Amino acid sequence: MFTEILPDVSRSMIQAIARGRSVLETVGSAERIRRFSGVVDLGQYRLYHLGNGHHEADTKASLDDVDGFWGLTKHRLAKFKGLNRNTAYLHLKECEFRYNYRNEDLYNVLINLLKAFPLNLS
Repeated sequence: MFTEILPDVSRSMIQAIARGRSVLETVGSAERIRRFSGVVDLGQYRLYHLGNGHHEADTKASLDDVDGFWGLTKHRLAKFKGLNRNTAYLHLKECEFRYNYRNEDLYNVLINLLKAFPLNLS
């Protein structure tokens, strides 16, 4: 799972792409959105599934992953009762890390990462 914040995308653009309509706003942003299986509007906490043209079995597995990730993220972020724009990226990346390593012991994963990439406090 990979997450990215798209700052130059409007809600109407996401809705139009999710419905399969052409978007005449900024073509570059629309093409960037079409690379993803799903797009979330953090303002409304709403997930939009995007048709990305892959095989049906791959799409089903991808949609299950996106739904699972969004369920975890929505549950974790609900306790904050809103997000500060300055920390939304960090919260999103933390949820991405937790989802990608959900079947492993996070303590051991973090210890191994710190051994491989030690913190330099100089």
